[in-house]
Formats: sequence, C-alpha cells, structure tokens
Amino acid sequence: MNIKDKVIEISKLLDELDEYDETLYSSLTHEENKILDLLHIIEFNKLSTKQCYRVIKELHTTRNTRRKIKNDIELM
Repeated sequence: MNIKDKVIEISKLLDELDEYDETLYSSLTHEENKILDLLHIIEFNKLSTKQCYRVIKELHTTRNTRRKIKNDIELM
C-alpha cells in the first residue's frame, strides 16, 4: 500500500465533496421552483386527464429529486 497515493486520493474525494456541497442549496432552490411552477400550472389551467398525468408524474419526479438533495444536505 502506498500511503502517499491513498492520501492524495482521499484529498481528491474530499475536494469533490466540498464542490458538491456548494451546489446543494442552489439545486434545492431549483427543484423547489419547479414544484411551484407545477403547482401554478395546476392552479391556473384546466387540464385534461392526460395533462394531469404528466404534471403529476413530473411533480413526483421533482419531489423525489428534492428529497435526495435534502438528504444529502443533512448528511453533509
């Protein structure tokens, strides 16, 4: 085992974590804005069944992404 290489590898991983941490809150804001946009679509438009399905599907996907981000924030 080469300790120097392992320390360099760990340092790079920590740098990656720092970079990811810096993007988390902007990503969370982006996802929350998407949710608000979808809710406004529901509020202000009369939607067909097909359109409702698409909006709900997108809302579900966005909420799941938001949950992952929030979990990552908590871990950081």
